[in-house]
Amino acid sequence: MNTETVSTYPAQSIDRVYYIGSGADGADALEGIRLQLANGIDVYLSSGTDWTLDWDERADSELPSWCYPASSWELRTPEGGIPSELGHCLEIEEIRNAVGEIYGLLITYAHVKIRATAGENFDVEIIPSEA
Repeated sequence: MNTETVSTYPAQSIDRVYYIGSGADGADALEGIRLQLANGIDVYLSSGTDWTLDWDERADSELPSWCYPASSWELRTPEGGIPSELGHCLEIEEIRNAVGEIYGLLITYAHVKIRATAGENFDVEIIPSEA
């Protein structure tokens, strides 16, 4: 996991990645997030397993290989007043499990914090900063 990319280049946007109609009730499932960086790289965070966070960098705007078939996936902009451009990352904290594996990240920007954690259900919390 090379977090230096996110630390170096400003984030232009964030999207949630959904698998469409995956649940028994037909509900869409949140499976990851995408950070679009100013250098043209898209960084995807998702559950690699139930206990580790997957990091996938793409030089193009195509979905990663785990989003197959592409027609079953959708990117959605988060609601709730999240700034369209996040700017430069101020800090990245690794969240580790009991055996030391990274299962989450807390990424801090000037006006928002993004907490992404792997698990049985991938989870993303977008927290407006008080700064």
